[in-house]
Amino acid sequence: GEHYSLFTQFCKLWEKSTAKMREGLDEYFARLERQGYPYDFVLLSATNVPLLDNTPPDEELLEMIDRWNAEGHPERMRLVTPGMFREKLLSLPEELVPVHAGDWTDYWNFGAASSAYETRLNRRSKISLRTAEFLAALSRRPDWTDRRLLDEAWENVHLYDEHTWGANISISDPDDHFTRVLWTHKAHYAAQGNSLAGMAMNRKLEQFAGNPLQSEAPEGLVLVNPTSAPQTIDLHIPPVYRPEGRQTSSFRYVYHQNNYDADRSLPYMGTYELPPFGYRFVPFAEMPREAAPADAVTVEDGRIETEYYELKYDPQTGRILALTDKKLDWQLIDASSPWTLFQFVHEQPDPLHHPVHRRSLFDRDVDKTNASISCWKNDWKALRRGADRLVAQRVERSGAAVSLVLEWEGPGVERLAQRITLFAGRPGIELTAWMRKTDVREPEAIYFAFPLRLDAGWKAVFDSASTFVALDEEQLPGMCRDYVTVDRTVSVFDGARGVTLACPDAPLVQIGGFHFGKELKEVPRPANPLLLAWPVNNYWDTNFKASQPGVLTFKYVLHPFGRFDPAQAAAAGDAAAHPVQMFPAVRMPAPSRREGVLLEVSGEGVRAIHVKPAEDGRGAILRMNNLLDRPAEARIALPGR
Repeated sequence: GEHYSLFTQFCKLWEKSTAKMREGLDEYFARLERQGYPYDFVLLSATNVPLLDNTPPDEELLEMIDRWNAEGHPERMRLVTPGMFREKLLSLPEELVPVHAGDWTDYWNFGAASSAYETRLNRRSKISLRTAEFLAALSRRPDWTDRRLLDEAWENVHLYDEHTWGANISISDPDDHFTRVLWTHKAHYAAQGNSLAGMAMNRKLEQFAGNPLQSEAPEGLVLVNPTSAPQTIDLHIPPVYRPEGRQTSSFRYVYHQNNYDADRSLPYMGTYELPPFGYRFVPFAEMPREAAPADAVTVEDGRIETEYYELKYDPQTGRILALTDKKLDWQLIDASSPWTLFQFVHEQPDPLHHPVHRRSLFDRDVDKTNASISCWKNDWKALRRGADRLVAQRVERSGAAVSLVLEWEGPGVERLAQRITLFAGRPGIELTAWMRKTDVREPEAIYFAFPLRLDAGWKAVFDSASTFVALDEEQLPGMCRDYVTVDRTVSVFDGARGVTLACPDAPLVQIGGFHFGKELKEVPRPANPLLLAWPVNNYWDTNFKASQPGVLTFKYVLHPFGRFDPAQAAAAGDAAAHPVQMFPAVRMPAPSRREGVLLEVSGEGVRAIHVKPAEDGRGAILRMNNLLDRPAEARIALPGR
């Protein structure tokens, strides 16, 4: 099958001439013969009014098909549905129908980084909704208000993710009224979905905490882990969670956890561990007033060391010199790379080789694309630069965490602040970036680099729709390998060690090096691959935003490991994307009821990925998957039920 509405275009239906149809089809059939096409039928799409995509059905289509068949041409035309076409394929001998299995990794998805703020917001909305659905599913009584609120929130979240991203003139005329109005409509889905998701989660956490509508100040917090992996939380409590005097529940909805990352400038109030699907009530009176910084951290000029890692950096330039995993005795960073750990990289077409224009990347030609001739400029030359100047460098300590903070000036940004955080009592390295993006309308991209010291022949796995996909081996032929869109994580490893990068806010990554526009059939596997987080670009020549000035923030979490384990990768993704939820609790339950587990799921390789109320309100739906390549057995329990 050909893409879009190529029956309409090949046959020039706007001419309303069967002679033009004959001419166009003969040209197409000749091309198929040259390619050795093996079938005695073809499938062509006719989806919309001629010459325009994303439009209503063509009302004149049936008339032209009837005229063609009435004229007695040797090829008869049928208007069929996809289901009818499937039946045709099933009727053919098996040897005529090749079978492929794998991920349909999309080329179009790189546009998600053209609206990085809204994409981040929408990804976090989904987490809030999953928390709300988890609590609603395990409630002891159906609540139809939940269903209405959740349905409306999900509709907005899904409409933001949907393929249509903006005006067709978004690049050629970014200030036009049409461009700006269409983007406002698109962005509204992300904003509305986020507000509704926050309201839904706030409502369920209020109910779970047993909070009255009106009350005095809360006595403590309730912590909820809505995931199938154990989780740890360092408490840094926002002031709005500890209001003074009388309050109503509407004032408790100010932040919700998935829009709020730990602010370690606030007092540290202890570290708490929660089991899978567990909860805990913690009175303020029992929290340490301000715990002393952990002793298991060494900070010297140019060096930070914990039980797990040693990080070395140049205080004058800000360059990360080494990162050693002490448990694996592995220096993660490829010292020969021009880039270093979490380095900011700005990319654009090199003006010494091309105009700084999107045609230097993709020179659109409709006739070529209709004939399946690529318009990508595979050999385009890029100008790549790091930050221009280190403005400030400092080390901050707060309870269980120690952070190296680097502030920069650089291309495409007014200011960039990066934070690399190590933890005293647990592995995992949190990496956050805050930038004030400038209004750049020429093609550009921003990356964060991870030059890994791995042997040649390394492998990579990313998750898509909660399923792990091996790069190359488990992707369909012809699908995108230049970049991938991850659900939660990407892992790169050789036979002895590797890393998992959790990507809760920005889903795009390039694996092995800078590959945009290369149309790789297979990703090369030399030693020391470059893993690239890719949060920002404006590369496509239509629909996507021309620029996105303003404040953008991104979080990543890096987990080194010795042997790739999909369960560990899934847990790392859950912890980064779906953290422990924290909420004010007006009254503390009796000590015997302050902690527990709402759901138990056990079995090797078994992961619970979504818990939601049944649509009819009678019971819960539990979605699980098997992370192993062999059958697994699961056991499910509702403690106390």
